[in-house]
Amino acid sequence: MLNDAPRDPDEAIVSRDGWIQTAVLGAILTIAIFGAFALALHWLDLDNGAALTVAFLTLSLGHLWNVFNLRDPGLGPILNDVSRNKHVWGAIVVCLALIALALWLPGLSGLLKLAPPGQAGLTLAAIASVRPLVLGQIWITVARRANLPMRRT
Repeated sequence: MLNDAPRDPDEAIVSRDGWIQTAVLGAILTIAIFGAFALALHWLDLDNGAALTVAFLTLSLGHLWNVFNLRDPGLGPILNDVSRNKHVWGAIVVCLALIALALWLPGLSGLLKLAPPGQAGLTLAAIASVRPLVLGQIWITVARRANLPMRRT
């Protein structure tokens, strides 16, 4: 059920505040991806192919977790309109299965040129992909407490 009044037809579909929120969350995800790639190359000493796979996994998983940053800012970070939506959870399960197939199904991983990142690379990608979610939740909480106008995008 819709609880909010309809948007004024003369109002932009995405408000200025919505664009700011999108830019902040996008910048956080971008930093996480490049950071994971750099760490994979220079800290884990992975070759270029495996480091690119870490970046791909960080991007893919980061986008999945980002859905939780699209919650109603007035609701909590754990129990909210997004986390209670069974379709969101179904989509996450399907996407995780597709990512796993892309990574471990020989024909598909070859087509996508995904090199095995090893356990350390997988762990790095998992941790790096969650950072935008955590930082996004902090951003939403701080913006709400500072009384900044926040609208779901």
